[in-house]
This record gives sequence, C-alpha cells and structure tokens, in this order.
Amino acid sequence: MKGERIYSRAMLIDSKLYGESNLTVQGKRDLYNQFFKLIKKAAYLGHKDAMYEYAQQFEDISFLGVENPWFNPKKRNFWYHKAIEAGHPEAYNNLAYIYEIGEGVEKNNNKALEFYKKSAELGSVLGKKNYKIMLKDMSKGGRYNK
Repeated sequence: MKGERIYSRAMLIDSKLYGESNLTVQGKRDLYNQFFKLIKKAAYLGHKDAMYEYAQQFEDISFLGVENPWFNPKKRNFWYHKAIEAGHPEAYNNLAYIYEIGEGVEKNNNKALEFYKKSAELGSVLGKKNYKIMLKDMSKGGRYNK
C-alpha cells in the first residue's frame, strides 16, 4: 500500500508519545511535529489510515491537554471525506457525527444515518452502536426527526 512505510514510522512515533512518561513537554512537541509531518505525507500518498489520522489532527482536542492550535473543521471534514472514499470505517463514523451535529457542514440526519450504517457495515463497533441508536430514535419520532 502506498505510504505504508511512512505511516508505520508515524505510528511508532505516536506510540512513543503515549508510551513514554518521562518526556518533557518540549520532547512531546518535537515528537508530535515528526508524527504530524509523516502522517501528512502518508495521507497525501493516499494511505487510508493516514488520511483518517491526519483528519484527527484537525479535531478540537489535543494530546497536550490544551486547545488544538490546528483545529480546522474544513480540513478535518475534507480528510474524513478522503478517508471514507478509501473505505475507512471510523472515518465514516466520525463524519456521520459531524453531519449529525452540523459542524462545518449543513446538518443532515439522513446523511449521518447513511454514514453510520456504512461504518457499521465496514466493521466499526462504534459505528454499529451509533447506527442502532439513531435508528431507534428515528423510529420513535425522537430528536432526529426534527
């Protein structure tokens, strides 16, 4: 798969970020910057897991416990779309939620349901759970019907 070696190197760095407790804040930043560059490169090469991970970097959370300075719904949504084009189950789940709440896209419960279903079909446990929750709510005339 294109970008596999780069993606593997990025994930090794990622495991160091979360596995080594003796890292300084600067050490974490340095490792994160290496990870970010590698994951970006692998994403641009079309590696589906890298596209998903790259999209995650633009979420509104951060491993340092501070607001993510790269939070960017437009980039996040773009890369989740690229990852779903490659068939990434968790990207479908995350994008479904984005359509469910309407963050950076027009709120669309039908599209959210469709993406949760696809996520479940591709094997995502969370996608399956979210699909069932949304279906059950819609069948009872709940908040998703509004």
